[in-house]
Amino acid sequence: MTRLAEIPVIVVHDQAAQGCLPGALGGPATSMVLALLNEIATKLDQLAENGQESSIDLRWLIGLPQDFRLLRETLGEGEVAATITTIGSTRVQETAIPCVWWITHYDSDGGRLGEFVEITEAPEILRSSRQSIQAGLADLQVRCAELDSSDPFSSNLSTAGSPS
Repeated sequence: MTRLAEIPVIVVHDQAAQGCLPGALGGPATSMVLALLNEIATKLDQLAENGQESSIDLRWLIGLPQDFRLLRETLGEGEVAATITTIGSTRVQETAIPCVWWITHYDSDGGRLGEFVEITEAPEILRSSRQSIQAGLADLQVRCAELDSSDPFSSNLSTAGSPS
């Protein structure tokens, strides 16, 4: 039998990962960050090809602060950000990569509950439900009616705009 140490090993440079190397961000990327960036690239390709949206849970990466920071810096920040406030809050930040969003959920005390990267045109948390669209339309109609009835220059007044 051959001993394990005698088996020849050849290291092949992964050219697919080369595009993800963040050299300007402070050194070589870890294999974990490269794996995540390649996963994001694959999911972004799926979104482009067939509209398949996806999400990557990053809560486990919080335990690796250098990898977490490197991934965040590599993805960068885009132009769009939103904060949703309910019992806790959620911060939605577009990354510098279109359709890649960094989502952070916080509890009511500001403690971080979760970190996700969503690959989508618009994150689900920012989308209105069909039920809320109808409720919003009804509310807007009520507001318009209130404005219309309180406006002395309203078109509802029969003498509006005519000389007396």
